[in-house]
Amino acid sequence: METETIKPSKYERFKIETKPASHVYQIPNRFDVSAKKVRLAAMLVHEAFEFKLNKEVVLSRPCIYGVFGGHFGGFKPLKHKCVGCMRCVQEYPHIMTVKQSEEYNKMRD
Repeated sequence: METETIKPSKYERFKIETKPASHVYQIPNRFDVSAKKVRLAAMLVHEAFEFKLNKEVVLSRPCIYGVFGGHFGGFKPLKHKCVGCMRCVQEYPHIMTVKQSEEYNKMRD
């Protein structure tokens, strides 16, 4: 038996350069997060005295996604990070509110 020789293919692969595309328009945040600022301030003062000004405890907030991790914490939440888990509302129902954004709802078909 004779061995066949493999002929090189004339097909050559080509490479297409890719790069991320920017949005045509800014997509609105899905959820609208807000806090009652007076109640939040009162809670922070109360916790400061209760936990003897322990900065780690007083400045910790219930959101694991970092919605309250900005410079002003719950006073100016980072709405683009909210996924609607409602943990903040469950722990602080008298302070926090999370609802669907009206701008986001307007995008529906």
